[in-house]
Amino acid sequence: MARYDRSCILCGKVYEYCNSCSAFQDKPVWMFSYCSEDCKDITSLLTDYIFNKISKEEVKQGIEDKDTSRHMQYKGSYGKAYKEIMGIVDFEEKEIKEEKEIIKEDVIKDMANDTVSQFKSNLQAESKKVYPKAVAHKHGK
Repeated sequence: MARYDRSCILCGKVYEYCNSCSAFQDKPVWMFSYCSEDCKDITSLLTDYIFNKISKEEVKQGIEDKDTSRHMQYKGSYGKAYKEIMGIVDFEEKEIKEEKEIIKEDVIKDMANDTVSQFKSNLQAESKKVYPKAVAHKHGK
């Protein structure tokens, strides 16, 4: 029966389904991609939200009675949209953004300091240079 294993495109749950086997003829065709009708409906709502066809509130109303217990398994744009709609903060993502901002600020400060110190050292080096005095050009000799 391992050849019938499918993986839900929303939640990743492994389930059995074969669209060409007589044992599964009584099952709906959408089971080719989704483990349950809830996952199918949630995917449809999230897709509409991603393409700005419906609002966050409409998605929330639509999934009120749906099983979202595997929402931590939602991947890609579906997972991102679900977190955005439900106000779920991904702490790892937040920490990474904060670290990037700190690094960015440090780099900008270092560049500014380097630029000022480099300018000063160039100015000092330039002032110490001794340029040769103009020598009269002698023709013919």
